[in-house]
Amino acid sequence: MKDNNSVKMMIAVIAGLILPIVLGVALSLFGMQPTFSFMADGSGLTSLLTSGAGIGVYLITAALFILAGFLPAILSGSSEESYEEDNANDERESGIVKWFNPNKGFGFITREGGDDIFVHFRSIRGRGHRSLRQGQKVRFRTVEGDKGLQAEDVSPVR
Repeated sequence: MKDNNSVKMMIAVIAGLILPIVLGVALSLFGMQPTFSFMADGSGLTSLLTSGAGIGVYLITAALFILAGFLPAILSGSSEESYEEDNANDERESGIVKWFNPNKGFGFITREGGDDIFVHFRSIRGRGHRSLRQGQKVRFRTVEGDKGLQAEDVSPVR
């Protein structure tokens, strides 16, 4: 199954919109109206958080916000399956990364036939994959570029 970033983002946005309302309702249920003033006599938010009910509300709210942060990752499942499916019926060439300079954004892949082929970071597919490691096995398509052959649609083999 392919990851769907728009669904994950939508879940995060909805959770982010709902959780502040949950916080307001929780505070109302405990009869609290927090103020964000820091008075010398200890009134305001400081006194709210030192009360038993205030700490309970704080812990519940913190748990909800933490859950909202992890919810998209939990619901998305493992991305390992998508790599397996991608590589199962793949007609691209295989090769090994000879070297890749992440600062400059390019490197070379050694093809199965022994020839080296240029690779640019924009040709690497996948979320967050804009670099390759020396010795890493990859799959790619070969295209004719301005300066000769280069790798396109590059992905690590898992």
